[in-house]
Amino acid sequence: MRNPGLHVNIGPATHPHSCAALILMVLLKSTPKPAMPAADDIRRMFDRISPTYDLCNSLLSLGMDQRLRKLAVGLARPPEDGRLLDVCTGTADLALAARRMHPRAQVVGVDFAGQMLSKAQPKVAEKKIGLVQANCLRLPLLDATFDAIAIAWGLRNLADLNAGLLEMARVLRKGGRLVVLEFSEPRSALPARVLGAAFGLHSRLVGLIAPRGSKAYTYLPESIDRFPSADELSSLIGECGFEVESVNRRVLGCICVHVAVKL
Repeated sequence: MRNPGLHVNIGPATHPHSCAALILMVLLKSTPKPAMPAADDIRRMFDRISPTYDLCNSLLSLGMDQRLRKLAVGLARPPEDGRLLDVCTGTADLALAARRMHPRAQVVGVDFAGQMLSKAQPKVAEKKIGLVQANCLRLPLLDATFDAIAIAWGLRNLADLNAGLLEMARVLRKGGRLVVLEFSEPRSALPARVLGAAFGLHSRLVGLIAPRGSKAYTYLPESIDRFPSADELSSLIGECGFEVESVNRRVLGCICVHVAVKL
């Protein structure tokens, strides 16, 4: 019987006994506790900007965000018939990249913003991708179930980085790979100025096309300022049960891709 407090989205054309449905039936457990107020504010913000979220990403990155998601999925390297979890899936672009690269893998995306998942739903229809609405600090998933986890530009949105990383370690099997794709402070001054200018543009763009009253145009740059440096994040990941295998710097050091293995 499905948990009454847990929202599960499976594409409308997906049969209840399909691959995606079966994995969700097996993995889902008790309903998580309600989100903390701060996290709930972030969830509501992403719900409000969901209609223009993909447009903002495409306009600002000129498609670079899709290439970086593809890179992250490639580094995750799930087994051919393995299970990959996309944490903070948003509108499911990374989950879709995983489906294209690993057509036999079981792919599940989780996010706490229901409107973002509603935006994702038509994109994943008939793709055998399971979507779960849940707080990523309290994943309603069984221990040691996934072979790989990827999170793209979502870790900085978690109210508690340690708790989020520990949850990912819990649901990842021993030896499984975690890939974290995030913004980072460049080591030299010039890329730092480029990053600052880019997010100044981002802020203005979101302010123009985001729904009235959205705080996304101020939240996004601030969230990057609060986020740990690449070295600090490596240490944090290591403290949560992983061994960092590599740190890949991209886009003049403005983007970092951490690859870690669960111990």
